[in-house]
Amino acid sequence: MTDQPSMNPAVPARVWTATGWLVAGRLGATACGALSLFLLARGLPVATFGLITFWLGIFLLVDGWTDFGSSAVAVRESARERWALVPMLRATRRLRGVMALVAWFVLTAFSFARGETDAGWISLAALYPLSRTLEASAIVYQVEIAWRVPVALRFATAVARLAGFALLLYGDVERVAAYLGWHALVQTAGNTALWFAARARLPLSAMPVATPGSLAGVRFWRAALPLGLAGVCQQAYFWVDNLFLRGLRSHEELGLYNACVRLLTFAVLVATLATTAALPWLAQHERRGELGASVDRLAWPPFVLACVGVGLVYPHSGELLALVFGEPYRAAAPTLRWLWFAVLVIYVGAGLLTALVAAGRTKEVLFSTGTALLVNLVANACLVPSYGMEGAAIATVATEGVLTLLVYVLLRRAGDRPLARPMRFVGALVLGVLLGVASSIL
Repeated sequence: MTDQPSMNPAVPARVWTATGWLVAGRLGATACGALSLFLLARGLPVATFGLITFWLGIFLLVDGWTDFGSSAVAVRESARERWALVPMLRATRRLRGVMALVAWFVLTAFSFARGETDAGWISLAALYPLSRTLEASAIVYQVEIAWRVPVALRFATAVARLAGFALLLYGDVERVAAYLGWHALVQTAGNTALWFAARARLPLSAMPVATPGSLAGVRFWRAALPLGLAGVCQQAYFWVDNLFLRGLRSHEELGLYNACVRLLTFAVLVATLATTAALPWLAQHERRGELGASVDRLAWPPFVLACVGVGLVYPHSGELLALVFGEPYRAAAPTLRWLWFAVLVIYVGAGLLTALVAAGRTKEVLFSTGTALLVNLVANACLVPSYGMEGAAIATVATEGVLTLLVYVLLRRAGDRPLARPMRFVGALVLGVLLGVASSIL
């Protein structure tokens, strides 16, 4: 009976509950991150702020590289066959360990080759992704769609990072390596704490041994490879903007642009977290032939929320930047206005891309994200030299648009019917425009 279509693929309450925990925790963590950026932007020169956010962006890219699709594969397979959880965790740890060492070698070579100040300390900080081999145990929470413990620990990590940054600023420390080192130390402690907390939920002796046909060893790597490369592509087309701006413009412009990107990251929280929480549920409904309808039910409420939020703040982008980061950042208002359009596209595309992952169509995920990265590289190369950070923002909008369109076409070709009622989404856009006009007038 469980394999028969339910005819009513409503999003279960536990998905929204998990999303609520994720959003609440991420809001708290993002508030800490925003306060950290607030303090750094006001306490450090714009150029130093730009360098710190540049390296933090690289570390975020390395986090995606270290995971390399392992968690998505482990969650998908464990949601389908619960006995597979422990073999998946073992394979995940092996993959993450190798990828973390590769990332460390590349970052060390990059730092010394460019003659970065404190390259040795940066190399030491780049070792922290090795702790993600321990953090792999937290996958059990994703499979169970129970996020309370990991959310609480991530929030504690964010608080600790904020406290350390505040102390460094209080001591008038301006060395970039000091802030990166504290970030690495806190991340390592948080990953270790997650491993310790998750052990109680892994009764290893009760788990069956993996069968020869299960995903293990080389087969696990092959399953994770497209998702891993796709994840790196997704992170890369956010980081590539930094590379172009740092190389072709200035550290000051890099700092202004990264302030806008931080607001974009905050704005897309609900979209990214809802799809993260819903991955096991989507994988189950894909087997019942209900993927398209399930994506619609998942994407519609957050998209309405995004249209309302963007409509209200769009006319006041300059004031928002000045309020959060300080008066010098008001100059980035045109850039932020472009990024608001990217926010709306992401709220549609996040659910579609997660549907491809849930269906196990990893090669199509890689094709879509790889194409998006190529679009981003070409757009940045054409626009950044002449238009600077505003050109980088336009490149981001184009990238997200191409990615969403590609994924939509691929889902339709496979017989799924996402966004079957497009007028609902058009109506939400109209609502956002009306609210934007009203907000501008008021």
